[in-house]
Amino acid sequence: MREELLARVRARANRCSWEEFLRLAEAYGFILKTGKGSRRRLVHPGGLVVSVHEPHPRGKPVHPEAVKALLRAIARLEDEA
Repeated sequence: MREELLARVRARANRCSWEEFLRLAEAYGFILKTGKGSRRRLVHPGGLVVSVHEPHPRGKPVHPEAVKALLRAIARLEDEA
């Protein structure tokens, strides 16, 4: 399941939905922390942090750089495992 979601997000990095982005982050152990306004941080217990702007209106995709940052963090976690 987790690998399927990872493959789907990689294939759709330029048009990833917020819900799919969060599902992937949570599947790898990240916890969503809210900041001011639309600022969000995904924090992993291992110390990794991914900063992201929650898109609004909700139907807009997550910024591709935020998706790439999450994918890099996941790659680091997999390298450490």
